[in-house]
Amino acid sequence: MNRLFISAAHKSSGKTTLSIGLCAAFVEQGYIVQPFKKGPDYIDPIWLTAASGRACHNLDFNTMTQDEILNTVQYYSNGADINIIEANKGLFDGLALDGSDSNAAVAKLTKSPVVLVINAVGTTRGVAPLLLGYQAFDPEIQIAGVIYNMVGGERHESKLCKITQTYTDLPVLGVVHKNPAMEIEERHLGLMPSNESGEAEQQIKLIAKLVAEQVDLDVLMEIGKAAENLPQAKLGLASSTIIEKNVKIGVCQDPSFGFYYPRDLEALEQILETEQPKLLYVIPNFHNPAGIIYSTEKRKKILELLKDKNVLLLEDDAYNELYFSEKARQLTKPLMAMNHTGVTMVY
Repeated sequence: MNRLFISAAHKSSGKTTLSIGLCAAFVEQGYIVQPFKKGPDYIDPIWLTAASGRACHNLDFNTMTQDEILNTVQYYSNGADINIIEANKGLFDGLALDGSDSNAAVAKLTKSPVVLVINAVGTTRGVAPLLLGYQAFDPEIQIAGVIYNMVGGERHESKLCKITQTYTDLPVLGVVHKNPAMEIEERHLGLMPSNESGEAEQQIKLIAKLVAEQVDLDVLMEIGKAAENLPQAKLGLASSTIIEKNVKIGVCQDPSFGFYYPRDLEALEQILETEQPKLLYVIPNFHNPAGIIYSTEKRKKILELLKDKNVLLLEDDAYNELYFSEKARQLTKPLMAMNHTGVTMVY
């Protein structure tokens, strides 16, 4: 089970952008990439899903036991050539004083080699004590190498590499120079979600190209291959809950309702094992009140991704009615009229 844990010294180091680029760059090379995100997080997984073509799964100490986290990694890594786990904030950051809910705890639990992303803005020799401190703080964490990000130029790059080689035993796996094309718009909760960015696909391709040119993907793949094997898991997603027969659940998917934990939807699908459609994935036909335009090509791509599911395309009036309903009970009216059956909305 090849895997890498992409972390950083602190927030806003560029690890998400690099993770997006790594996912897309490996896919471009023909590899199957499975992304994971140390949660809770809902924005980064949307980008990682878009970059890899596979649903990104959160690994969240707040909602999951250690066994569930392990099972999630083991289960969803099946069929993947490389698994990329992206951290949240810094490697040792977390709410618990003892670090039991930190990124390092996830890396240790999953026995994943860590690639440390360092924001190199305004620093040269100072990276040495930083790297040495991170290695010494918890020797059980396998820091496999470093990627310098937002590097100022060739002279800056040369200094960083020489200092790293002189004072540490860590290999420099990449040096990514400062480039506006590598920047994804941020707001108060983090990155702008890719489903709200009309140029997300083009930006992911450009980031992948820049990462592939500046990061040693072959060495990263070899580091991933050296990760210790974990036992094969059998993941039971759903409990034996008794629910009404023939129930249909509508799942809204648009720029406003854009993220769900995919594991939760799979659990619902397991529970709703009837002859009727399990879930109705509700997406707009051509446009929606948020002003996002869905071209015929984009709609075909959405349908292709959902080809194994029951998809309902709402016409404009019905979608607007659904979107702007004032009372919760009114949310189901357009769907009931179109499907002649009761639908529970999930959003």
